[in-house]
Order: sequence, then structure tokens, then C-alpha cells
Amino acid sequence: MGIFSAPVLSTRTLQYGIRGGRGFEAYMKFGKACGIDGINTEQLKALGDFGIEVLTNLCNCMNSTAYIPEDLKTSVFILLPKKPKATDCSDYRTISLMCHILRLLLSIIVQEAQER
Repeated sequence: MGIFSAPVLSTRTLQYGIRGGRGFEAYMKFGKACGIDGINTEQLKALGDFGIEVLTNLCNCMNSTAYIPEDLKTSVFILLPKKPKATDCSDYRTISLMCHILRLLLSIIVQEAQER
């Protein structure tokens, strides 16, 4: 496998990413807002073995083809005022609502790259 080839993700790696373990337990917290796809962390944690396998196949397909669907790449940015009557840009905090599936895939890829 060359430096630019995409590693195949295992079902176990995805399970660790969703349910915790192997350095991923801090990511999938309950109560996180869902992204544009409407899937929250509780739904991902409730996936059974079949759901994990389907999600693994989807992630491997995206990883090997280097194609990520537009729905997953779309994020929603929300401006939250730091103080009342905010008028300047520095008076706002920006949060991004990103799809949890994409965030999970990216965190696994980063974890795999750091282990090399």
C-alpha cells in the first residue's frame, strides 16, 4: 500500500469510533446536535451489527473512490452572539453543524494516519 492509497476500514474500527474505545470515546457524546442529514450520535450508537456493516461499506466506498456525497459535505454554520446586542463580527461565536458520519470517517482516517 502506497502513501496515497486508501486503507480499508474494518467493521471493528467503525464500532470503536461509534461506541467508544481505541481513542474514540471522547468523540461520540450524547446530546450533540445533528447535521444536515438529521442523524444524531444516539442513532449511530443504536446501530446493530447490520447497520455497522452497511456504514462500514459506505465509508470504504467513499474512502476508496475519494468521492463524498454533497449531503455529507454540507455543513450548517450558526452565529451565536457572545454578548447581547452584538454588532461586530468579533462579538459572535460560530459553530458548525457537520454530519456525524463524515466526522466519524475523518476522525478514523486521521487516527489511522497518526498510527503510521
